[in-house]
Amino acid sequence: MVVHNVANLAYSNMKKMLRRFEIVRMLYKSIKGRQTISPLLDMIEQNRMVVLKPYFQMKGNETDRMIVHETVKDYLDHFGILAVKKTRAEQLSLPKNTVLLHQALALLKLPLSHERYLNTVGAKTRNTIRKAERQAYEFRKFDWNNHLDEIFDINTSKEIRSAGPMHGWYTEPVKPRYHSEEEQRYRKYYGVFKDERLCAYLNLVLCGDFAFFKHCIGHADHLKHGIMNYLLSCTVQEYANHPHIEWLNYEWMSLDRSNSETAFKKHAGFKAYATFLDLEHDQELLKYSRGMWRGDL
Repeated sequence: MVVHNVANLAYSNMKKMLRRFEIVRMLYKSIKGRQTISPLLDMIEQNRMVVLKPYFQMKGNETDRMIVHETVKDYLDHFGILAVKKTRAEQLSLPKNTVLLHQALALLKLPLSHERYLNTVGAKTRNTIRKAERQAYEFRKFDWNNHLDEIFDINTSKEIRSAGPMHGWYTEPVKPRYHSEEEQRYRKYYGVFKDERLCAYLNLVLCGDFAFFKHCIGHADHLKHGIMNYLLSCTVQEYANHPHIEWLNYEWMSLDRSNSETAFKKHAGFKAYATFLDLEHDQELLKYSRGMWRGDL
């Protein structure tokens, strides 16, 4: 009987302890959620919000739909969404079936000219861009499959970068990529070269009214010469005053001011925006987005 009572008491205490852990876990999750949502609300109140339109100026053929699906699913998988209540959506004059990404994106509004971009960034960034130009670096479009070894050399030139340790495909021999002629309208590869050797590259994907950086990386030995600022500056020049690409997206923007990656993006002209995706023309993606729900706005 004594053993039975002791066992019951131990079981009861364990249940109480687990309930306390569950309450603490839920409170932590709630607080963490509010910490993420609060900055987004501040951005919206300050009108630092953007509605990206992945189907803008897309023909709607099979290739276009593939590009949009791949791009939007990438955003949804990485960032999740906040469901926007109907009343709030009406207050913000949002299109129907719009979702808000759970993280602020690092976005750059494309200017009408490259000169305007240079006037927007600080003197330090302009000097860094000129430094690369003085070192005779060149910017141009390139064929991925013609530079596989150089891409691998860039990827593995530094084990740890501002975003953390290199991992995944970055640490493996680079495989060729084969895109149809139609796909090549949306998948672009831009590089910075020195003496005909690739030193930095940007894989840009065009999707509706924006373009996002799928890969953007430079060789460790050349970073000190300003090649990354030069790469971004030349890319802006390439798309300034574009007929329908309005925004460049460089992943997400951390709100940690001491973060070196965040500092670099800001110096390059990118800002944090609360970012909505207009999914009105794709019920499949809209349904998929609901599976990435992280809370309500």
